[in-house]
Amino acid sequence: MTSIAYRKFQLFIRMRIKSIRHSGFRVYGDGVEIFPSQQVNQTLHFVGGQNGYGKSTFITSLLWCLYGKLISHVDEPFMRMIRLAGGYDAFLEQSQNKYSANDGFFVEIVFQGVELPALSCKELMVRRAVKGTNESLEILIDGQTNELVDSRL
Repeated sequence: MTSIAYRKFQLFIRMRIKSIRHSGFRVYGDGVEIFPSQQVNQTLHFVGGQNGYGKSTFITSLLWCLYGKLISHVDEPFMRMIRLAGGYDAFLEQSQNKYSANDGFFVEIVFQGVELPALSCKELMVRRAVKGTNESLEILIDGQTNELVDSRL
């Protein structure tokens, strides 16, 4: 039986992650895609596995995609990780999967059901990539660039 509080909470949660793509980011090789369940009443997902199987890397990849250079301001462990790597540029260099066929890497998150002030959209895609020493950020609303989004770094 679903509680009233849970049903009210569901009414506020419209945005969901539709897909996550990794290519060449740390332990993730080329073209790794994740599609979380889209069932209406399944709002919580767990990431589990043995030590060394990429759980922390998965969370790091999501935060890096969303925050970029500001990842060190998210939480103390990320600040320490960047510092131990030798700075943000060294962190990026160490994030390239050595066995990847590409000379760069990216993480892409596609959200669905996004509601922004004065704008509703089916999908919002955030893709952060590194190629050589260049980092880029691309944000698309329903597959198109939009004047509301300035994705210059």
